[in-house]
Amino acid sequence: MAASAACGSDKGGETDDATGTSETGETGATGETGEPDTGATADVPTGTTGETSLLETCVFDPPCEHEIGPDFTDSEQQVYDGLLCAWTRLRDAAPSRVDLTFGGDDPTSLIPLGDPDRSVLVVKSAGGETVQRCTLVEEIFFQTCIDAGPEGLGESCAFGYGWYDDCVDEPSPVCPG
Repeated sequence: MAASAACGSDKGGETDDATGTSETGETGATGETGEPDTGATADVPTGTTGETSLLETCVFDPPCEHEIGPDFTDSEQQVYDGLLCAWTRLRDAAPSRVDLTFGGDDPTSLIPLGDPDRSVLVVKSAGGETVQRCTLVEEIFFQTCIDAGPEGLGESCAFGYGWYDDCVDEPSPVCPG
Protein backbone atom coordinates (compact mmCIF):
# COMPACT_ATOMS: atom_id res chain seq x y z
CA MET A 1 0.00 0.00 0.00
CA ALA A 2 1.24 3.51 -0.72
CA ALA A 3 0.28 6.25 1.68
CA SER A 4 0.83 9.90 1.12
CA ALA A 5 0.09 12.34 3.90
CA ALA A 6 0.08 16.10 3.57
CA CYS A 7 -1.26 18.49 6.14
CA GLY A 8 -0.77 22.04 7.32
CA SER A 9 -2.00 24.66 9.71
CA ASP A 10 -2.81 27.89 7.87
CA LYS A 11 -5.96 28.32 5.79
CA GLY A 12 -5.21 29.09 2.19
CA GLY A 13 -8.61 29.09 0.49
CA GLU A 14 -12.32 28.79 0.88
CA THR A 15 -15.17 27.56 -1.26
CA ASP A 16 -18.32 29.56 -1.77
CA ASP A 17 -20.92 28.60 -4.40
CA ALA A 18 -23.32 31.48 -3.69
CA THR A 19 -22.73 33.33 -6.98
CA GLY A 20 -21.09 32.57 -10.28
CA THR A 21 -20.58 33.81 -13.79
CA SER A 22 -22.20 32.04 -16.73
CA GLU A 23 -20.43 31.35 -20.01
CA THR A 24 -22.12 34.48 -21.39
CA GLY A 25 -20.63 36.57 -18.56
CA GLU A 26 -23.86 36.95 -16.59
CA THR A 27 -23.46 36.91 -12.83
CA GLY A 28 -26.15 35.40 -10.64
CA ALA A 29 -27.05 32.78 -8.06
CA THR A 30 -25.65 29.34 -8.75
CA GLY A 31 -26.55 25.82 -7.71
CA GLU A 32 -24.14 23.09 -6.57
CA THR A 33 -22.76 22.69 -10.10
CA GLY A 34 -21.72 26.35 -10.43
CA GLU A 35 -24.25 26.90 -13.24
CA PRO A 36 -26.92 29.60 -12.92
CA ASP A 37 -29.78 28.34 -10.76
CA THR A 38 -32.74 27.72 -13.05
CA GLY A 39 -34.76 25.92 -10.39
CA ALA A 40 -34.07 22.55 -12.03
CA THR A 41 -32.39 19.83 -10.02
CA ALA A 42 -28.71 19.58 -10.92
CA ASP A 43 -27.34 16.21 -11.97
CA VAL A 44 -24.76 16.18 -9.15
CA PRO A 45 -24.74 13.39 -6.56
CA THR A 46 -25.38 14.42 -2.95
CA GLY A 47 -22.15 15.08 -1.11
CA THR A 48 -20.13 16.38 -4.07
CA THR A 49 -18.72 19.82 -4.73
CA GLY A 50 -19.84 19.98 -8.37
CA GLU A 51 -17.50 21.95 -10.64
CA THR A 52 -15.74 23.76 -7.77
CA SER A 53 -13.02 21.54 -6.33
CA LEU A 54 -12.87 21.77 -2.55
CA LEU A 55 -9.33 20.39 -2.70
CA GLU A 56 -8.22 23.09 -5.13
CA THR A 57 -9.60 25.90 -2.97
CA CYS A 58 -8.94 24.49 0.51
CA VAL A 59 -5.15 24.63 0.74
CA PHE A 60 -3.14 24.75 3.95
CA ASP A 61 0.52 25.57 4.46
CA PRO A 62 2.92 24.14 5.48
CA PRO A 63 2.11 20.67 4.18
CA CYS A 64 3.43 17.43 5.63
CA GLU A 65 3.87 14.56 3.19
CA HIS A 66 4.69 10.88 3.34
CA GLU A 67 4.41 7.85 1.08
CA ILE A 68 4.35 4.17 1.97
CA GLY A 69 5.38 2.26 -1.13
CA PRO A 70 3.22 -0.57 -2.48
CA ASP A 71 5.99 -3.07 -1.75
CA PHE A 72 6.10 -2.22 1.99
CA THR A 73 9.82 -1.45 1.93
CA ASP A 74 9.49 1.59 4.22
CA SER A 75 10.81 1.01 7.71
CA GLU A 76 8.51 1.41 10.70
CA GLN A 77 10.49 4.57 11.56
CA GLN A 78 9.84 6.05 8.07
CA VAL A 79 6.11 5.31 8.32
CA TYR A 80 5.92 6.75 11.85
CA ASP A 81 7.85 9.89 10.90
CA GLY A 82 5.67 10.44 7.85
CA LEU A 83 2.37 10.11 9.71
CA LEU A 84 3.35 12.09 12.82
CA CYS A 85 2.07 15.36 11.31
CA ALA A 86 -1.24 13.75 10.30
CA TRP A 87 -1.83 12.28 13.76
CA THR A 88 -0.98 15.61 15.40
CA ARG A 89 -3.38 17.57 13.18
CA LEU A 90 -6.19 15.04 13.61
CA ARG A 91 -5.61 14.78 17.36
CA ASP A 92 -5.95 18.56 17.68
CA ALA A 93 -8.87 18.67 15.17
CA ALA A 94 -7.76 22.18 14.21
CA PRO A 95 -8.52 23.41 10.69
CA SER A 96 -5.97 21.71 8.44
CA ARG A 97 -5.77 19.12 5.68
CA VAL A 98 -4.39 15.58 5.58
CA ASP A 99 -4.08 13.86 2.19
CA LEU A 100 -3.83 10.06 2.11
CA THR A 101 -3.31 7.54 -0.66
CA PHE A 102 -2.88 3.88 0.19
CA GLY A 103 -1.31 1.86 -2.68
CA GLY A 104 -3.56 2.24 -5.66
CA ASP A 105 -6.60 3.17 -3.60
CA ASP A 106 -8.44 6.35 -4.46
CA PRO A 107 -7.02 9.50 -2.84
CA THR A 108 -8.76 10.65 0.34
CA SER A 109 -8.35 14.01 2.08
CA LEU A 110 -9.35 14.74 5.67
CA ILE A 111 -10.16 18.36 6.50
CA PRO A 112 -10.85 18.94 10.24
CA LEU A 113 -13.27 21.83 10.75
CA GLY A 114 -12.02 22.90 14.19
CA ASP A 115 -15.43 22.66 15.89
CA PRO A 116 -16.18 21.20 19.34
CA ASP A 117 -17.87 18.16 17.72
CA ARG A 118 -14.55 17.16 16.06
CA SER A 119 -16.15 17.30 12.60
CA VAL A 120 -14.00 16.41 9.61
CA LEU A 121 -14.73 16.61 5.89
CA VAL A 122 -13.72 13.37 4.17
CA VAL A 123 -13.10 14.09 0.50
CA LYS A 124 -12.75 11.16 -1.89
CA SER A 125 -11.50 12.22 -5.30
CA ALA A 126 -12.20 9.21 -7.54
CA GLY A 127 -14.08 10.34 -10.65
CA GLY A 128 -14.92 13.72 -9.06
CA GLU A 129 -15.12 14.84 -5.46
CA THR A 130 -17.44 13.15 -3.01
CA VAL A 131 -17.61 14.83 0.39
CA GLN A 132 -18.92 13.50 3.68
CA ARG A 133 -18.98 15.12 7.11
CA CYS A 134 -17.73 12.68 9.72
CA THR A 135 -16.62 12.77 13.35
CA LEU A 136 -12.97 12.26 14.26
CA VAL A 137 -12.38 9.69 16.98
CA GLU A 138 -11.29 10.99 20.37
CA GLU A 139 -7.92 12.69 20.60
CA ILE A 140 -6.58 9.87 22.82
CA PHE A 141 -6.60 7.55 19.79
CA PHE A 142 -4.19 9.79 17.86
CA GLN A 143 -2.11 10.50 20.98
CA THR A 144 -1.74 6.74 21.48
CA CYS A 145 -0.42 6.43 17.90
CA ILE A 146 2.09 9.20 18.63
CA ASP A 147 3.13 7.78 22.02
CA ALA A 148 3.51 4.20 20.73
CA GLY A 149 6.46 5.18 18.57
CA PRO A 150 7.53 3.20 15.53
CA GLU A 151 7.66 -0.03 17.54
CA GLY A 152 3.95 0.16 18.36
CA LEU A 153 2.80 1.04 14.85
CA GLY A 154 -0.39 -0.94 14.15
CA GLU A 155 -2.75 -1.05 11.17
CA SER A 156 -5.28 1.28 12.79
CA CYS A 157 -2.64 3.98 13.20
CA ALA A 158 -0.73 3.39 9.95
CA PHE A 159 -3.59 2.94 7.49
CA GLY A 160 -6.36 5.17 8.83
CA TYR A 161 -8.65 2.41 10.09
CA GLY A 162 -11.06 3.92 12.60
CA TRP A 163 -9.79 7.50 12.37
CA TYR A 164 -13.38 8.78 11.89
CA ASP A 165 -16.99 7.54 11.98
CA ASP A 166 -20.65 8.71 11.86
CA CYS A 167 -20.40 9.94 8.26
CA VAL A 168 -23.18 11.70 6.33
CA ASP A 169 -23.15 13.29 2.88
CA GLU A 170 -22.12 16.95 2.89
CA PRO A 171 -23.81 18.66 -0.07
CA SER A 172 -22.35 22.15 0.55
CA PRO A 173 -18.81 21.78 1.93
CA VAL A 174 -16.87 24.89 2.90
CA CYS A 175 -13.18 25.12 3.75
CA PRO A 176 -12.77 25.88 7.47
CA GLY A 177 -11.62 29.38 8.40
